[in-house]
Amino acid sequence: MKVKDFLSYKNFLVVESDILPFIFRRFTEYYRQKRDHEQWDIVGKFLFELAIRNAEGDFCKMAIEKLNRSIKV
Repeated sequence: MKVKDFLSYKNFLVVESDILPFIFRRFTEYYRQKRDHEQWDIVGKFLFELAIRNAEGDFCKMAIEKLNRSIKV
């Protein structure tokens, strides 16, 4: 399943911006432990890749835009 397909589902909660800096720091500070994430769902994998490829501010902005845009209320 691709990220865009998964993100089209209607079962998402609105992503709160205050949790994203924590997620970013966990992924980047514990990269060696978190890089082995085959068992994660597609959203976790998406956020991990986004975190390791971007600065914290960009990660938070892009994660909010991508995940919240996917919510169909």
